[in-house]
Amino acid sequence: MSAYLSLAWKPTPLWEIEGGLRFERYESDSTFTHVDPRLSIKYRLSEMSSLKLSGGVYHQYMSSIQRLILASIWMSADKHNQDSRATHLIAAYNRQLGSVLSLETEVYYKDYKNIYIFNQNVSAQVSPSYYLPNGNPVYSSSENVFTRGDGRSYGLEILLRKDVGAVTGWVSYALSRTEYVFDGINQHDQFVPRQDRTSVVNLVVNGNVNSIFGGRWNQEPPKSTSNWLLGLNFVFTTGQPITVPSSAYYVNTLPDWNNYNTGTDEDLPNYKLYPGAID
Repeated sequence: MSAYLSLAWKPTPLWEIEGGLRFERYESDSTFTHVDPRLSIKYRLSEMSSLKLSGGVYHQYMSSIQRLILASIWMSADKHNQDSRATHLIAAYNRQLGSVLSLETEVYYKDYKNIYIFNQNVSAQVSPSYYLPNGNPVYSSSENVFTRGDGRSYGLEILLRKDVGAVTGWVSYALSRTEYVFDGINQHDQFVPRQDRTSVVNLVVNGNVNSIFGGRWNQEPPKSTSNWLLGLNFVFTTGQPITVPSSAYYVNTLPDWNNYNTGTDEDLPNYKLYPGAID
């Protein structure tokens, strides 16, 4: 159950202030109730540019838990695993560049509490709730199945858009970093999760072929059923973090074992994608 209350105030033509409160109540085998604040302040620097500051607190009651190979699973908050909380702080600068281009820039900082991964020692710390007649164990409790941690992410995002004319599209660049700290993992030192990408570039170009060859570059394409549309995309990301063994030990008694570096301290090769479409 949730409800949201917001109030907007414009004290002068240059200032816009909006605040809000979000009430949430979630029930599983435990009950979670929160009232989260939200606030945004926008200042118009000129007719063509503006500055915006915003922040808020967010709670989430479902957590995506990554597995080693297969797809992630979802875990619900319960009496053993608390709900996740994020605090967002964002500063944005927007500017209109002429009549057809717009520039959007944003810097952000996000703090995370109560994020979860699978407990690496789950087999030693989890006991069956009961056994079936055939002897198979049944696990009905999430106690000790997941490891709790905290994290943060921060970065810069830049977006250049063109929404008018025969050729439209956008190009964006994101520079970011995410860091996690988990109880009993990596000697309680920070490490980057595998979904972290330091740099991401996206380019999307859509062209109306009829208007391009007709010389109508900055005009809306005419309404016609015979228009040819050309779309081009480009995606570049830096490599996914991975953890690799730094050495291996072989002894006369079992088990042998590998010695791993600190978590996710190596990166896979950069990723590039060049899709296109004709309609």
